[in-house]
Amino acid sequence: MKLLHYPLLGVALVLFCRALSIASAAESVVPGSKLLTIQQPLDEMMVAGIDRFALRELAASPARRDALWRRDYSSPAAYAQSIAAARERFREHIGAVDPRVAATDFEPLVTLGRDARVGEAESFTVVAVRWQVLAGITGEGLLLQPKSALKGRAV
Repeated sequence: MKLLHYPLLGVALVLFCRALSIASAAESVVPGSKLLTIQQPLDEMMVAGIDRFALRELAASPARRDALWRRDYSSPAAYAQSIAAARERFREHIGAVDPRVAATDFEPLVTLGRDARVGEAESFTVVAVRWQVLAGITGEGLLLQPKSALKGRAV
């Protein structure tokens, strides 16, 4: 017997299964609890909860930071020494533990159809460059080369 030949039987079967699942859901409630009947979308509630948590933790962080960090303000060298361990922990937490490659020189990004020079102004030239950051990892960016004598450097 195919349900397609008896459409009312198929509808009745679906309604029966639906009623059965609702009844079994009501029976499977853990004692001392109730079914989840929240009307607001759960993703919105989750984001709002994360927001409340993050703002609360940010507000509490200065007090905890002062308790954990023993900063010595007597001199710049003493300050650097006093926070060295905290900086090392921070580096580990963010995954910045690989040894950096010593900076050597910039490599111009040249192709057959494009020069490394991507722009020019009255006082400087803009060159697309690449440089070694970690073993096997490079960074790319724009180098601004002044046309006159250097007055300072900025990164």
